[in-house]
Amino acid sequence: MNTSVVEFNGRNTAAGADTRRASAFTMIEMLIVVSIVGMLLAGVFKLISLAGEHTKRATTVTRIQRLEYALAEYKSIYGHYPPVAQYTNPDPYKGQQGDSDGESLVDMQFRDWPSVGKLYSGNALRAAKAQPVAFWFPTPQSLDDYIAIVYKEKGWLSANQMIGGTRTNTKSEWHETRVFKFGVLSYLLPRLEIMGGLAQILNDGNYGPKENFFYWEQWKRNNNGAYPGKKGSMEDLQKEEKMVAGRILHFLEKTLTGWSNSRSGNGYLLGEQMRPADEDDSRFGLVHAEGDKRYVLGYVTIHDGWGNDLLYYSAPPYSSYKVWSAGPDGKTFPASVNLKSLAHSDHKDDLPSIMEWIKDDIVGGVQ
Repeated sequence: MNTSVVEFNGRNTAAGADTRRASAFTMIEMLIVVSIVGMLLAGVFKLISLAGEHTKRATTVTRIQRLEYALAEYKSIYGHYPPVAQYTNPDPYKGQQGDSDGESLVDMQFRDWPSVGKLYSGNALRAAKAQPVAFWFPTPQSLDDYIAIVYKEKGWLSANQMIGGTRTNTKSEWHETRVFKFGVLSYLLPRLEIMGGLAQILNDGNYGPKENFFYWEQWKRNNNGAYPGKKGSMEDLQKEEKMVAGRILHFLEKTLTGWSNSRSGNGYLLGEQMRPADEDDSRFGLVHAEGDKRYVLGYVTIHDGWGNDLLYYSAPPYSSYKVWSAGPDGKTFPASVNLKSLAHSDHKDDLPSIMEWIKDDIVGGVQ
C-alpha cells in the first residue's frame, strides 16, 4: 500500500522535495527563455534602428544628388553657380559664448560681432549656414489676419507689416534687411510664383506679399534691379524665371520642405509635385527677430534625412561649390575655412573637435 507521509511541522516529505526541485528547474528554464527573448528583441530593435538610420542616410544622399543636378543645369544656363550672399557671419570664431546660433546678434552688422575665445559647435554650424539653401520670403497678405490670430499671444507679426506702407520705406543697410534670405533655392525656383504670382503681386493682391517688398534694396541687389518702378522688368524677370524653372524643376521633384501653393494648398509648382510625401502642408513657420519684433515668414528649403537644412558654400566667381549634410549629430564646420591653414594657426588645438564634428558629414560632389 502506498502512503504519503506529511509532516505538520512545515517540512515536506521526500515527495514534496521532488516537487520543489522540479519547480526550481522550471524557474531556471523560464529565466533562460526570458533572457533569450530579451536578447532577440534587443537585436531586432537594433536592426530597426540601423534600418532607420540607413533610410535617413539614403534620403540625404538622394536629395543632395537632386540638388547637384539642379545646380549643374543652372550653371549650364548662366555659366556660374548661384551667387548666394552671406546672411550671417561666416567666421566660426565670431558669435556668442556657448552653443547658441547667434540669434540675438541678428541686428548687428557682421563686423561688430564679438570674438569668442573658444570654438563652439553652435557657432561653427551657424557659420556653415552663412550661404543658405533656404529661401525666406513674406507670406501672402491673405494670411496676415490668420497669422495675427494664431500668434496673438506671442505678439508675432506678418512680415508684410514690417515692409511698410510707402515706397520710400526701403531700408538700404544690409544688416537691416536680411530678414529676407535669397538662398540657393531662390535661384533655382521661380521666386514670383512661390510668393504668389506676378499678377497678384503687381495688383497688391491678397495672394502675394506687399508690393513694396520689391522696392527694398535687398530685392534689387538680388534681382538685377528688377522692381515694379522699372517698367517691364518684373514681367521680364517672371519670364526668365519660368524658363529656367522649366529646365530645373524636375530635378527637385519631391524634395522641398516648407512650401505649398498659397492658393490651392498643394505642393505643386508649375505642374511638378515638389513636396515629399512625408512633409506636411506648411505655409510658414520661420520667425525672424529684428529688435523687439518677431516676424513670421514663408520659406522653402531642402532637408536632409534628419530634418536639418542641407548646407552650401560657393565663393566668387562661383565656379565651384560644396553641398553637404551635417549628418546625424547635426554638427559640422564651415567649408569656407581651410583646415590645413587652421593647423598652422592659433586655433590648431580645435582640430580634434572639428574632426569629430565632420566625421559623420555626408558630402556631395565637390567641384
